[in-house]
Amino acid sequence: MALYAILFHVSRHFVVNRLRYFSRNLLEIDSIYLEGCDNPGFFKKEVLHNHLKEYPGSIKVKIYPYPPVIPATSFRGEKFVRSSPNDYVEDNLLNLPRE
Repeated sequence: MALYAILFHVSRHFVVNRLRYFSRNLLEIDSIYLEGCDNPGFFKKEVLHNHLKEYPGSIKVKIYPYPPVIPATSFRGEKFVRSSPNDYVEDNLLNLPRE
């Protein structure tokens, strides 16, 4: 599956496993909704991880101060994404609306 070279994506909201809807753990994020691209919609975190490895800084969180989304890997080897650290205590992705 080829990913397109996108200069700017905006993450809008994410879906978590139904039993963990109120989780504050980034590993529980299943997919993230992106807008500002040719085919807006939900993308699995692993797909976004791989995209960000190839195109760093191409996705930003749609919450001020609009930090970039960055790829990360858990100690178990699970691919996920998180926002770049800033002055907020919590990762900005966790403050996006959930669906």
